[in-house]
Amino acid sequence: MFDKITHTVLTGDDVRSVLKKDELFYTISWIEAVRRGFEAEIMAVLTSFHGDNVLLGIYFVLDKGVIKLAGSPLSGTFTPYLDLIWNKELNSEQKREVFLEQFKYLKKLGFSHIEYKFSNFEEAKFFSDLDNFELSQKETYILNMEKSLDELWSGFSNECKESIREALKNRVEVEKIEACELDVEDFYDILKVLYEKKGERPRHSLKFFKEIVYRMQTDNKLLFQRAVLNNQIISMKIYIFDRKKFFYLCDASLDIAYETKAVYLMHWYSIKFARDLGVKYYDFNSKGDSLSNPVKRSFSPKIYERGSLLYRSAITKSAETLYRKITKK
Repeated sequence: MFDKITHTVLTGDDVRSVLKKDELFYTISWIEAVRRGFEAEIMAVLTSFHGDNVLLGIYFVLDKGVIKLAGSPLSGTFTPYLDLIWNKELNSEQKREVFLEQFKYLKKLGFSHIEYKFSNFEEAKFFSDLDNFELSQKETYILNMEKSLDELWSGFSNECKESIREALKNRVEVEKIEACELDVEDFYDILKVLYEKKGERPRHSLKFFKEIVYRMQTDNKLLFQRAVLNNQIISMKIYIFDRKKFFYLCDASLDIAYETKAVYLMHWYSIKFARDLGVKYYDFNSKGDSLSNPVKRSFSPKIYERGSLLYRSAITKSAETLYRKITKK
């Protein structure tokens, strides 16, 4: 074990002062949207090695009474990753030791559910043998945007191109709107219909979506899009972006949006929007379910692997299993 490793907990404005303000999921607007909408606290742990601040971990925190959860980020926050921030060059052995010491410090603070999500699977794998973490992999689709629109179009599958043309023939109208609270409520009404068909409730609250739309739109980092057919809203999609990435966050689509191929047209319009922004890649946010996966795949994106690590104590595993049973509709 290395000597002279110390930790400092940051909260409130101290966390905001150390955030990476130019990367999408580290922006203050995103952190605040999740913090307020998810009703979580935000905490950072700054770890020093021989007096130098070398590692910053940013965590969303929930206190369930029986268990305390800390996640960089927590599942369910719509945040796909919050990579560890290394402030100084360290060799591999030092990195592993410093990471392990910060993780142990979280356990000393009383956290029994601790998770990490990395933008790159290999990074998660690098730390996975430390302290019995559960390692998992999540694949997403990434479209390289450093091409002309003609080059992008030519790379789409024939099914994709025909679906876009069919949506236009069906007179589907796709609109970019400056969303207000009523628009978010329309989005949520469609979402409730979809979940009711599965006998479930939406996993996120209306408040959560309102916080995301309000804060990210105010920060000019959000595209709110809807598809209309015969004056009826049939699909609504939310995207967020920064200078490098364009990220498909979530949607609420009625069956007719798939039947009329509106979902293909919406992605095509958002791809053109992203191309005008000059971003480097378009992230479809996972491969999707049986309905959305064929749509995403038809745009001929590349598969990219993200990774996550999860630690849960034995008591926490039992408590979480019981909690899911109690809260299931």
